[in-house]
Order: sequence, then C-alpha cells, then structure tokens
Amino acid sequence: MRRLICVGSPVWRPQINDRISSNPNVCGGEPCIKRTRIPVRQLVLMLRNSDSIERLLDDDPTLTREDVLAAPAFADGPSRKHT
Repeated sequence: MRRLICVGSPVWRPQINDRISSNPNVCGGEPCIKRTRIPVRQLVLMLRNSDSIERLLDDDPTLTREDVLAAPAFADGPSRKHT
C-alpha cells in the first residue's frame, strides 16, 4: 500500500473550502485534504499520471471520492490566483 505524504516546497493559502484546508502546522501550510496530511498537489499529480480514483481510495482509506474530486477542482479553480 502506498502512502500519500507531504513532499516538495509548501504553498500557504488561507481556508479553502469544506474539503481542503491550509494550516501552517500541517505540511508547511500546503493545501491538503482536511483531516489528512495529503497535499492537493500530490493527488492532482497522481490523477494526471493515470492513477484511478479507485486506486487512490484503496491506497488511503481516509480519503473519500469527494475528497479526490475536490483536488483537481481546487487546482484548476479561481483560488489558484491567490498564490
């Protein structure tokens, strides 16, 4: 089983939405799925590299389908303009 972890340089943003949060004490403030230390950026990269939603859910049972779907929506959304 793979574990999704914080990697790379952090990007800090304030409160994002009901699925994604940014806390300076979690992954250096990088936007993560709430209740986890799974960075949005990591999920987006995995989806773009052809990992299926089902595989991501199998890899980490703390994730929900809605969490995974929120990651690319966040990455492509208007909140990116705040970085």
